[in-house]
Amino acid sequence: MNQKGFSLTELLVIVAIIMILSTIFIVSGTAIREKSRLSKAKSFDKELSLKLGYNLIGEWTFDDSNNLGKDTSSYFNNGMVNNVFSALETDCVAGKCLSFTESNDPYIKLEYDDSNLLFQETSELTISAWVKPVDVGSTKAYISGLFNISDDYSIFNGWLLGGNHSNNNIYFQIAKGNAANISWAVYNDFFIEFNSKWVHIAGVYKGGEYVKLFINGKEVNSNLNPVTSILMPENTNFQIGGVEVFDDDIWNGYIDDIRIYRDALSIAQVNNLYEKDLNKYLALTE
Repeated sequence: MNQKGFSLTELLVIVAIIMILSTIFIVSGTAIREKSRLSKAKSFDKELSLKLGYNLIGEWTFDDSNNLGKDTSSYFNNGMVNNVFSALETDCVAGKCLSFTESNDPYIKLEYDDSNLLFQETSELTISAWVKPVDVGSTKAYISGLFNISDDYSIFNGWLLGGNHSNNNIYFQIAKGNAANISWAVYNDFFIEFNSKWVHIAGVYKGGEYVKLFINGKEVNSNLNPVTSILMPENTNFQIGGVEVFDDDIWNGYIDDIRIYRDALSIAQVNNLYEKDLNKYLALTE
């Protein structure tokens, strides 16, 4: 019995069907892998957010016009407002932001309270802030801090985040005791590179290991082997828009969304903070 083979047309149809089925399997497999990747990414993002929220001990968004010093964390560290008359509603990172100039000495202050976690000794700390510097005014310009120096300049305690216009740098500093126990993480040319631009800054401290500075989610400088813990200076107030001990060195420019964590955030967590706020800002400016 003679067996009839496939015609050329039939072979082409079969090949086409095989190719279509292969494509379906490949697309299906890719979709499954992509779905798994997105699921893992969402789970990781959720885990980061939960950790960030758990360790957050202060957050000032400046979005409440009736209470500009309102702390939106669960610790309710509401600050006293001095010469900050209103929040800006345009060209902010998210919601509203505040403008600081040394001409009217504006600041938000939280008075010392040794029962408050913000003022207690810690071996880990992170401060995060969005700022838009304007390179005018005083030699130094502090964003925020809880820092003090003895009258004879021999004892230093606390932390601060700020810059120096003369040197064009921004830095995160922690101290405990004498000058030998001061550690810095510094980024140079800051006021040249970011003048009149929004930029995210984060300072991270882990006792005995490092002090780090992040700019727009990237680590730019670190200092190893700092003191194992920092004492918050007794009877010194926490301040935004400056540091109480340096009352003439006010930040010149804009500040939005300051957050303080009683934890040394990881690189992934700092980057997560930056990207989430950046996406909000880009959505507003589109």
